[in-house]
Amino acid sequence: MAKTCNVALLGQGFMGRTHSNAYLKVAKFFADLPLKPVMHTSFGMAAEQPEVFASGGAGRTSPRNWEKVVQDPAIDLIDVVSPNNMHAPMAIAALKAGKPVACEKPLSSTLAEARQMVELAKKTKAKTFVWYNYRRCPAVAWRTAS
Repeated sequence: MAKTCNVALLGQGFMGRTHSNAYLKVAKFFADLPLKPVMHTSFGMAAEQPEVFASGGAGRTSPRNWEKVVQDPAIDLIDVVSPNNMHAPMAIAALKAGKPVACEKPLSSTLAEARQMVELAKKTKAKTFVWYNYRRCPAVAWRTAS
């Protein structure tokens, strides 16, 4: 059995739902995963009904404070799928906490924020990546066009 990776999902909108679904299903498609992702924590705004989201398998808790989530020692990966204007602040806080970060596009709102993120990643040696999976997905194209 593969070791686990406790994931914290910061955001619960459309991309939060797609990412949580992927984490929950990936082991069914890839039997040789070096780490099995476990939806540990999900964060969402009150309007997103985080308790309902979490009860669907997207995390055991749904705290109201994302800053506490990135500090949680039980979390192995921070996945930022929040509204675009929150990507950089959340990723920067996670990097400062020494956490690996997966960030949905766009990475940041400004070049200065992106550079700060790069420098923090280099300084902390944290693993990082930017999601581009759903860029050309017909459902995304339809949703953004409507």
